[in-house]
Formats: sequence, C-alpha cells, structure tokens
Amino acid sequence: MMVSATGTLDLDDWAEVRGAGMLVVSVQPLTVWEVCMAGSMVHMCIAMELMDMLDKWCENKVITEFEYTSGDTKYIYESEKNHPLLANEEEKALFLFGNVAPDNIMSREGYTRDMKMHTHFRDGIKDSEFGRRENLKIFHKRFYEFACKTLGIRVDGEGENANHRIPDDGEGGNANHRIPDDGEGENFNHRIPDDGEGGNFNLKIHADEENGNSNLVIGSDCIRSFVDSTLAPLYLGYLTHTITDEIFMLTIRPFFFECMKRKGLTTANPSNIPEIIRLFTLDTDAVDYYLSKRKPYIQLMKQYLSEAPSCCVEGYITTEEMEKSREWMLNRYFGEELSGLKASYVTENHMERFIRRVLNHIQRNLIINVV
Repeated sequence: MMVSATGTLDLDDWAEVRGAGMLVVSVQPLTVWEVCMAGSMVHMCIAMELMDMLDKWCENKVITEFEYTSGDTKYIYESEKNHPLLANEEEKALFLFGNVAPDNIMSREGYTRDMKMHTHFRDGIKDSEFGRRENLKIFHKRFYEFACKTLGIRVDGEGENANHRIPDDGEGGNANHRIPDDGEGENFNHRIPDDGEGGNFNLKIHADEENGNSNLVIGSDCIRSFVDSTLAPLYLGYLTHTITDEIFMLTIRPFFFECMKRKGLTTANPSNIPEIIRLFTLDTDAVDYYLSKRKPYIQLMKQYLSEAPSCCVEGYITTEEMEKSREWMLNRYFGEELSGLKASYVTENHMERFIRRVLNHIQRNLIINVV
C-alpha cells in the first residue's frame, strides 16, 4: 500500500479495506479517522435493540412525547395527536434507515472528508481534538440545532411534561458512561471526559440568562423550519447515529489506538497507517460477521432496510445517496458471505458491551409519554 505524507491511504488501496462498514466514492485519500469508526451493522443493531427496548417498555402503547435530558435541560418532542411516534413498521424502517444516514454521504460522487464532518455536526473540528471540552460544546450545540429544526423540539428546564422514565439498567444508576474493563487487565477503561459543567457526558446547552432558566435560545429561523412528522423517525435515527459515534470516538477509538501503540504502531508515523487500517478492518469484518450470525432480529433488520421509504435529509444527504448506500448495505450484510475471522483488538465482546452502553446511555437520559 502507498501512504501519503499526511498519513492517509491512497484511493487505489481502498479495495483492501472496503469491508470496514462503508461505501466510498472519493476523490481524496482516505484517512485513518474515516476507517476507524463504527460500521453500519453496529448502527443498525443499536437501532433494532433500541426499538425492542421501547416496545417492551411501552407494552404495546404508542409514544406521543419524549424528553431527552442533558443536565438540567430537557429537550422535548411532542408527536402530533394523529401521528404517534414509531407506531408502525414503516416508521420503524425509517428509524433504522436514519441510523445509517450520516455515513451515507460517503456514496456521494466526489466525496471528501469535509462532507462527512458536516453530516456528523463536526465541521472544523479535528478528529484528534474532538474530545476537547470546547469542541464537544460546539458539537452538542449543532446536535440540538438539528433536533430543533427537524423535530420542532422545544426546551423545558422544569421537566414537568413526561411521566414514564425508562428504568435504569441496574448497573449503578450513575451516568458516568464508563465502558468496563475487559477482564484481562487495565484495557478498555477509557472514560468519556467531563464537559466541565458538572457531570460526565453532560450535553448541556447554555442557559437563557435573561429568563434565568435552562431554556435553549434559538433563532426564529431554527424553529420548525424542516418539521415533517412523517419523517420524525428518520431524524431520530440520524440523531441516534451521532450519539453512537460520539461515544465510539471517546471510548472505542482511543482504546484501539492504545492497542496499536502497544504494538509500536502510532498514527504519527505515516508508514504505520496501512497496517493500522488493515487491523481495524479485520476486526470490523469479524464483528459484522458475528452480529449477522448471532442477532435474532437480522431478518427483520433486512426487511426494514429494504422497505424503508425513499427519503433524504435536507442539507445533508440526498435521496440518491441514501439509495446507493441502501443497495450496498443489502449486498454487503445480507448478500455476501462475511469473513468468519475472530477480532483481535476491538473484539466481538467489546462491541457487544459498546452496544449495551449506548442503549444504557439513552435509557438514563430518556423520558417518554405513552397512550
């Protein structure tokens, strides 16, 4: 493989790493940061298990409202009375489709890294500096601006509107979002850093000082400008994807790079990049194979992916890009025979726990109303 001076992988070598959960039509070399991310199968598994979790909690009732809590601020989505949330198979299919939507930008002709940074709310933020306090604040602000635009989410600092909290996972009740040790030493204990405002992973937007509460100040052009209740599941899936990636970037990725460092492979040396990418790709392929063989909902996942209505995410992903990526994923995960190799660094067990931790994070911060 040939590597540029910036530590990127030449496009001609992409065929050797295409299994890392992505479809790419690029005019630029691919960076190690693009490859070392959660694959589409992981995002789809999280979507399926989150829907199953909500189904069990709601006991065949329908969701009409939810709150996503960040610190003292509650971001509230109210469904239209005649259109409850995730109430049918089409909406569940859209939610699954939304969970892979941000990465579908990689099917765009002439794809560049900046395009993916935009779909993930990380414009201008270096991958290596994402975990810095000031950059997390920028990311969180963009996250909630998107939520306000697409879902018409309002903000309530008092939390008086919802009455059904999804129960704690029984593993402590403290939202410290720490992935546990892997049982083989000190590995895999990367804690998501505190944001400096009182608690780990505190997605807090600055308070409205004039009114003295924690309400988000939003310009009039941000409120309900894209709201379409029929696409709410798509947008919720999109947001779930970015939550998943945030946790991945602050836990799994540094863990993997630490494993590479212990092998003498660092990203500072461009000549190491091909081997780092190769090893991560092998692990990703192994995890994809494991999940596709072990999860009981794989056929339903395929059905949802196949039957989700054609759609786009305005300003981010076009319908054509969604469709090209859908076709690739159907062939990749449900057509080709995936490798049966075992993962060596980011193992099947690590990713199982990662999926649970993402679900636990959402559980701890979500309140829903049902009818």
